Amino acid sequence: MRERTDPRRVERVVTDSGLTLVRQPPPPSTHSFSATFLSPAGWARDPPGKEGLSVLTSRLLTSGTRRLARIALAQLLDRHGASLSSECDVESGELSVWGPTSSFPVLFDLFVEALERPRFAVADLARTKRQLTERQLREKAQPESRSGRELLRAIYPPGHPFRESGAGTPSSVRSVTPDDLRNFHRRWWSTRQGLLVVTTDRSLAELRRRVERQFDFLDGTVGFEFSERWPRPRTPSAPIGIPLPGRTEVQVRMGGPSLPRSAPEYPALHLANEVLGGRSLSRLFQRVRERHGLAYHASSALAPMRAGGYWWAQAGTGPERLTKVIGLVTHELERMEDERVPPAELARIRNSLIGSLPLELETTAGAHDLAVDLAYYGLDESFYLTWPDQLNAVTPRDLQAAVATGLDYHRAAVVWAGPPPPRSGRR
Repeated sequence: MRERTDPRRVERVVTDSGLTLVRQPPPPSTHSFSATFLSPAGWARDPPGKEGLSVLTSRLLTSGTRRLARIALAQLLDRHGASLSSECDVESGELSVWGPTSSFPVLFDLFVEALERPRFAVADLARTKRQLTERQLREKAQPESRSGRELLRAIYPPGHPFRESGAGTPSSVRSVTPDDLRNFHRRWWSTRQGLLVVTTDRSLAELRRRVERQFDFLDGTVGFEFSERWPRPRTPSAPIGIPLPGRTEVQVRMGGPSLPRSAPEYPALHLANEVLGGRSLSRLFQRVRERHGLAYHASSALAPMRAGGYWWAQAGTGPERLTKVIGLVTHELERMEDERVPPAELARIRNSLIGSLPLELETTAGAHDLAVDLAYYGLDESFYLTWPDQLNAVTPRDLQAAVATGLDYHRAAVVWAGPPPPRSGRR
């Protein structure tokens, strides 16, 4: 693949206004583009008493501009076969557009308009508040959502933003006004320290000229770095049970604090998670679900971020099998800490992981997601060219050491939510 058309290699430049622009070539034979603006507008920035403000602001960026009401905006996107989406997590917010290459001028202008001049209509705010309130109810009543929420609350004490889901409370969401949205947008979304990632066949020089002209409204100086002194994560002394009568499945989660994406151990930690429960070849899937038949599903995941991270393992099972499932998950974590992964098993997982990269690069959307991660974490422009070599360099010893620091079950919390097990599990 020629370098200038290889989506594994990106170009990066800082514009005169301070905005970092990343340009990625689209995969060969694709006829679409994608653009994402990343801002430090995550829910770590929610003011006290206004929890949920960041999520509301993010969702409303795609609900109309000053020129186009919500329905008119949706109709314009439909005519071009395009999509406009926005989301946020604890650390950042993202506004993205995807569409056919032939519609780039129109859609990119619309993308900038949505970022610069969101409508924040009262009716749209009321509708989005109802949606967020429904999410709060799901987080409280559904076993999978509840176990995930309670796990983070078990790991992180009050005052730590990783503790929350971003949905806020009924009272905090009700209190949000259009002025709150505008102030939050002005401070955290309109920042020169943001990141703009574009996957397109247009040149970097052309993109830069366009960006210098169209993004002159950015005037904030806030960036992604956190200076807050957050409370330290903690280790609960006993499993936490959340009885939810009337449900048929118990959701189990075990997890704890982990490493940031910038940690030098990350390649080994990434592989360790894949061995544990990241894919169908993993130990949790093969042993807890397939061999023992004790779980409807079993997996693990990492959430590496700029300011830290956490990990979790999860399984869905029947209440009568809850204790056995917790024991098996714990046993697999103990094995990974005490015994080095056999080279053949490591090679099998590693080859599967490396083999998935070309699949992600087949579409504009898949390639763009990789470029967004590269930009957000400040990785080298040729990172995805060297990523397979980094994974191939990981030894069983490296993986075992990464487990001790990034998948430490000694510091883990255990939470279950659902129908209580027979004669036990009630608090």
